[in-house]
Amino acid sequence: MAINQQITSAPPAPQRSDPNTFADKADAFVAWLENLDDELNQWASECNSTEDNINTLHDETQTYKDQAQQAASDAETYKNQAQQSASETETYKNQAQQAATESDNNLREFKGRYYGAYDSAPTTDPFGDPIEEGDMYWDTTQKELKIWNGSEWEVGSIYDQFNADSLHGYQPSQIAQANIIPVTKENGKLDREFLDLSDYELPAPTVSTVDIYENGSGIHTITNYDPEATYEIVSHDSLITDITIENDKINITTGDITDDQDHTVSYVLRVSGITGWLYNETTVNFTIKYLNLTSDDAIIVEDSTYTEDSFDTIYNGELAA
Repeated sequence: MAINQQITSAPPAPQRSDPNTFADKADAFVAWLENLDDELNQWASECNSTEDNINTLHDETQTYKDQAQQAASDAETYKNQAQQSASETETYKNQAQQAATESDNNLREFKGRYYGAYDSAPTTDPFGDPIEEGDMYWDTTQKELKIWNGSEWEVGSIYDQFNADSLHGYQPSQIAQANIIPVTKENGKLDREFLDLSDYELPAPTVSTVDIYENGSGIHTITNYDPEATYEIVSHDSLITDITIENDKINITTGDITDDQDHTVSYVLRVSGITGWLYNETTVNFTIKYLNLTSDDAIIVEDSTYTEDSFDTIYNGELAA
């Protein structure tokens, strides 16, 4: 806002030396003073408004300055990002070109080994290069895979070229046999000797059992126990409530028998080798006897009465503790 208020110039001041004009000049001077007060107030108001406008313009100028600086900073950031994007794009382009080159090389290498389908024997590889030993093609006329043996095409199996024997540096020569697998020598190549699995068959476990159980528990013993083998219970009858293996001992807990009959129960014991792919199983059958304590502390077993003290001795220790 501009300052438009003008200050009126003062009239001639009254002079005592001029008594004839003193009164008129005095009245005019007083009137000017009264008007001067109004003019000064208006001028001050316009000055204040102008100051406010100047401050506002200063703030706006500072804001525009800050915005301009931020815009310059953003422009630098976008420039750097654009340069980074351009660099990454160039990297991806190079990687794509490298991948395409490797893909072409791999395809060429594959096509140089396996030619594909031909109705007659090729005289060069698909790229016009000489045929190398081991190169192959599919004979669409004879419906056979043909392999170059170094001098001529012969009928072959792809498995002859890529079995474990040839991959370890040997020519295919071994004949598959039942229960026989190849083994590896210390140098990592396949040994021509075979591992005969029949030499490593695990014998079926044998178990020593007792037929009389006191308090529903008993212990079986694995008589041909091998500490390097693994033993496990595969299954068991429902009358066996708990069964565990500790070394060569099989701990068994049976349920209560509510009738007066003997019960034959069984479980399946498996023994396996270190690798776990060779194993053998056996089914163990044993009898749970019906025991009944009478009022005179006798144990009735199969209609024979014995005193409790002599029971262990009579059955030669077969009663489990």
